[in-house]
Amino acid sequence: MPYREPIEDRAGIETMNCPKCNAQIVPPARFCHLCGEGLPQEGAEEQLSPAAKMRQAAARAAGGSPQEEELWSGTYSSKAMIGAWITAGVLSCAAIVGWIIWMPEALWWLALLGLIVLLWGVPLLQLLYRQLSIHYRLTSQRFVHQTGLLRRITDRIEVIDIDDITVEQGFVERMLGVGTIRIKSSDRTHPDLR
Repeated sequence: MPYREPIEDRAGIETMNCPKCNAQIVPPARFCHLCGEGLPQEGAEEQLSPAAKMRQAAARAAGGSPQEEELWSGTYSSKAMIGAWITAGVLSCAAIVGWIIWMPEALWWLALLGLIVLLWGVPLLQLLYRQLSIHYRLTSQRFVHQTGLLRRITDRIEVIDIDDITVEQGFVERMLGVGTIRIKSSDRTHPDLR
């Protein structure tokens, strides 16, 4: 075996000795190059046992990753129903003008009032239902879409699986800052989500 200079004599490198064979070893090594003995590492007391690692992985799977943070959450916007609001307003005005011109009798005002309540009540109930039953949440790792009032359905799409995001907006929707978001993903359960 050829002679080698001791490691500390070369360029001032600090060394440690193997606890089994007392060979000189450079500190980043994890095993002795002569006998194969495992070497103590700095922070070894912080290393987890396999059982502790399994418990930690199970906790991450159950409650999400500790690095996951919520970026945005929202619900259905009332601005998205601008068409229904405009329609209800125009029909209400037309009903009032028609009542003034053709039926100025006092008895018909109750029918007119019922018609106006119906014209505004249907979109209001529809808005209330949508705001209570549609929820969106974007985290750093997934997009969550929840639908349903009595029966809740939750769709989760991993952000890494999202292939394309399309926002569809008409002229009025662009002015109001709303639109329909379409997500295409490689997720097998929901490849196309609106």
